[in-house]
Amino acid sequence: MGNFASNNNSFEIFEYGIAERMTIEKNTGNTTFSSNVAVKGGKGLIRSIDNVQRKMLTTPVTVNTTVSGGSTINISFVFSQSFTAIPVVYIGNATGGGFAEVVMSLANITTTGGKLFVYNPKSSSQSPNYTINVIAVGQE
Repeated sequence: MGNFASNNNSFEIFEYGIAERMTIEKNTGNTTFSSNVAVKGGKGLIRSIDNVQRKMLTTPVTVNTTVSGGSTINISFVFSQSFTAIPVVYIGNATGGGFAEVVMSLANITTTGGKLFVYNPKSSSQSPNYTINVIAVGQE
């Protein structure tokens, strides 16, 4: 059986025998929880300094080609979900081989994807075969 407790500034909702509580402060609208919070079908939250709802997506991009010495290739990628504004993107972890011999950068980012640029700074061709994770954080 649950319980509801209130005072002048806040109220709490809790269940007897369970240590988890939810507190809502009346004057500020702040809500605190003593355990994890899930939203929108069981998804977690990303904390930020403003009131914008954000999400983080990880998109694997595979590089498996030959890059001539001194040249650049680009590989397009698409996020699994779109953003409402252009997200901030980062190159994450890599698995496979050959990624240390090339230089990677991200550009042409949109709300739905972008391009991974792979530059070979060496004079000879390189044949990397790896997958990197592109990490995007942006407005839902």
